[in-house]
Amino acid sequence: MKRIVIYLACLGALFAAGVPDPQDVVAIDTRVEDIRDAKYPSVPAFKNPFFYPPVEVNGTAVAEPRITEPILQSVIGSRALISGQWKRVGEVAINGWKVQKVLVDSVVIKKEKTERTLSLTSGATNKNYITKVGG
Repeated sequence: MKRIVIYLACLGALFAAGVPDPQDVVAIDTRVEDIRDAKYPSVPAFKNPFFYPPVEVNGTAVAEPRITEPILQSVIGSRALISGQWKRVGEVAINGWKVQKVLVDSVVIKKEKTERTLSLTSGATNKNYITKVGG
């Protein structure tokens, strides 16, 4: 019974927290950097890999950049983060690319007769393999 109460309290706290305002996130990051620079000047700065700040297009702030090509960002279990959206096998990612397989460090996607493998490997070895399927 105690576990259920604790679980519900944590779940309620998560829902109450909501989505942070991007300006608040930037202000907090700036404050953390100021504190870090004062206490530990030799520690390098790292940015949050899951926060995308607003982008300005023609003088208007756009919440998220427009992504046209699928980009594999992360793989956790049977789900893959493709261009900012979590997808499973059978779901459509971006621009009609359908997820065929989710592997440990790559994802196979297919659009019409074209199949592509997106890889998490970094650096010069990162390649998106494209193959034709069928005739």
